[in-house]
Amino acid sequence: MKVKQFIFGVNLLIILIICQNVFAQRMDRRGFASRNQFGRELFLYKIYNFADTTNYSKSLVEFHFSIVNDLLTFIKSEDGTFKAQYEINIIFYNKKNQALAESSIKNEIIVKSFLETNLRVNPYKNQLSVSLAPGEYYYIVQIVENSIPEILVEKTKITLRPFQRDRLHISDIVFVDKIDCSVYPVNVEPNIKNIFENSQSDFSAFTLVYPQENSDSLLVEYRISEVKGAQIVNNSKVFQANKNIIPYCISFKDLITKPGKYSLTVNVKSGKQSTEINKKFNVNWGKIQLQQNNFELAIEQLKLIAHKRTVANISEAPETERKALYDQFWKKRDPTPDTQGNELQQEVIQRVNFANQNFSENFPTRDGWETDRGEIYIKYGPPTQVERQQLELSRPGVEIWYYAKLDRKYFFADRNGFGVYRLVKVE
Repeated sequence: MKVKQFIFGVNLLIILIICQNVFAQRMDRRGFASRNQFGRELFLYKIYNFADTTNYSKSLVEFHFSIVNDLLTFIKSEDGTFKAQYEINIIFYNKKNQALAESSIKNEIIVKSFLETNLRVNPYKNQLSVSLAPGEYYYIVQIVENSIPEILVEKTKITLRPFQRDRLHISDIVFVDKIDCSVYPVNVEPNIKNIFENSQSDFSAFTLVYPQENSDSLLVEYRISEVKGAQIVNNSKVFQANKNIIPYCISFKDLITKPGKYSLTVNVKSGKQSTEINKKFNVNWGKIQLQQNNFELAIEQLKLIAHKRTVANISEAPETERKALYDQFWKKRDPTPDTQGNELQQEVIQRVNFANQNFSENFPTRDGWETDRGEIYIKYGPPTQVERQQLELSRPGVEIWYYAKLDRKYFFADRNGFGVYRLVKVE
């Protein structure tokens, strides 16, 4: 696998120029999942289960995925552009390891500069679908480049639900960043992470309700609650059951005002029948409209990648000037100033969010970005390789992060077994 990273430091602009002239490191994709826990940020996917309304004896699987340029192998063309060609396959097996169904899609990506081959923003998104009888299966996901298939998702178990016409059913909940519920099929851009971190998102969800035959009406109710807190909203709506499929769309952009972990529950009742489904989602501070407390936090987090004098100049400036100075800091370091968005800033935000999701500590309580592992991850991105040594009576648990481009290893030790890793050595 090709691992390419921006290295953030005091002078991000200089490092960006260097990155354009250093060819990417490559590593073997085999064993990727076990060697590098951060790979899921490069390839994301989500599987949703719906009814196959053309054949109710089968269950429909929709496989949605996103893949970033940084995962792919680009070859420079004669015209100076860089080209990547690949194929994504999902294959379903029964318990006897017999392949029963497969779906695939091919794509070609052309970019104008080597820098764009490194990007982890604006991923390519698409979907595949397969119909199978309800039951238990296993699936794998492959990427094929230069006719060589390699595993992206190891063998994974999945259970497909039945959707009989004589019963009331509801599909999986799909969280979405873009949605048009005025048409059917509903036009959506799924939020594959189940994490809302972009202020431009529609902050919505949808599900499909399948009324039982000969029913008159149904009551659909949804509830949103904090995972460890109060209920935020409880709404309901009555539908006439005059269709085989009833799309139910939920917008909560104006209902959730702070970052956190939330739970969405949808309950449907029709006559004596009822069904319910629940799914959790996160809202991160990263790309939500800046509130004062988040802005102060964003300035504080700059100390991980900027000179302390720069951070002091922003934080000590009059309150009316801080936002302008903060924006100026990032504007100077925008690698593509002619395009919308700042890829460098977005990359840092994504790393902060990832650190908060994966490295937070409880004893004492610290957000992920404040921890030793979070700091290294935000500065240098995903390590090329992660080695773990389990906690034993005679020695602490250890994580060793190796960065090929830096030719450096970072050793983190969990001395007490509480998941509190401290940086103990750098080689």
